[in-house]
Amino acid sequence: MNQVYLIGNGSWGTALISLFSTDLPLIWVFRSSQKKNLAALANYNREINFSLNLEGLTEASLVVMATPSEALIHFVQEHLLDVKPFLLITSKGLDMERRALYSSTLVELGYPVLKIAFLAGASYAQEIIENHRTLVTLSTLNEDYSERLARLLSRKSSFVCEHYADIERVQLWAVVKNFIAFMAGYFYGQSHSSMYYKRQAIFHAILIDFDFFMSEFFNKSLFDQYGYSACIGDCYLSGTSKKSRNYSYGVLVAQGLDDDTSTIEVKNTLNFLRAQDLTAYKFLESFLAGSFSLSHPVGISPENLDKALVALYAPTENLSAQWKEFLKENAKITSKNEQAFNIVEKAKNLDVKCNYITLITHLIAYDHELTARIHDQAKPKMLLWSSGAASVGKNPLKATEIKEKSISYCLIS
Repeated sequence: MNQVYLIGNGSWGTALISLFSTDLPLIWVFRSSQKKNLAALANYNREINFSLNLEGLTEASLVVMATPSEALIHFVQEHLLDVKPFLLITSKGLDMERRALYSSTLVELGYPVLKIAFLAGASYAQEIIENHRTLVTLSTLNEDYSERLARLLSRKSSFVCEHYADIERVQLWAVVKNFIAFMAGYFYGQSHSSMYYKRQAIFHAILIDFDFFMSEFFNKSLFDQYGYSACIGDCYLSGTSKKSRNYSYGVLVAQGLDDDTSTIEVKNTLNFLRAQDLTAYKFLESFLAGSFSLSHPVGISPENLDKALVALYAPTENLSAQWKEFLKENAKITSKNEQAFNIVEKAKNLDVKCNYITLITHLIAYDHELTARIHDQAKPKMLLWSSGAASVGKNPLKATEIKEKSISYCLIS
């Protein structure tokens, strides 16, 4: 690589500027004449060139995309496809036009897969700028490319890169964490005294459905290896902090204050899901239809959901005392990036690999208890419905379907 072009002048662009080593010339490309965040660059102690174009771009250059995901494909087609420089993408998710992952679209357009990399993980840009300890995942099929990127992003010892080769799974993890953050905001982001049902059980049930659907649709197991920042770290970070725009959006939707004009990453996921046939995924279908109203004493529409399944889908074990003690200590750290860093390290060191959905459900619920974001002081009682309720609902799942979708659990040690 001979030089770096950084595309994007938002908070992420500013954070990345602070990370790149001085080994290569850096050109910050602005898509308008307005230069934002220049005050933040005063202490970076490096030469930065500003440009409104990609003059001098070669196939040996590195282009870093720190823009909203919607702009990615168009920018590549217009400016990069002929030259095909190395590409580092910080925006992940779904290409809504093609209902595909961005890596799939890029390869379909003829972009070399070995020159594509994704940067993901538990990281708020402002905390990177403030030098808080941060772990991210660099994902590319080209291990040599990954190592070179890690060396380039090495100006701060507090910023650590891990390598994971499966770029499809990393992008899917980003979609999952956006959805988890939205659900966490919806269920945990506000106080509501009439919310009598067990939020944790409903959250868990929806997430099981979501996991089954995503795994089947993309033909990719999502959570067989989750001890990475892009997976459990980012899900924890985004699902426990109002700094997450997806979390805050979930709070607004639960309050009936959805702003259709705002651009939130999870909206693409929600629109994608609503366009699918979800009749086999009753909890997910009902959630997307708005049936989980916080003003409803149970929160389930009997016309869409079989209430007996809540008990079957609920987590079957509690968070261990070891995890609880760890989370109590971790909560004393003010930086969410650092908290997530520690969560990943803890997950990697588990002697027994746990069911991810159960673990992340417990982690998010317990974090909200610790930080007092659940304002219902009394713990809601778990409602266990008898199997006799199985006749409720228009399309209850059959017993065979329940068995097919059963989840094997292990102790969260």
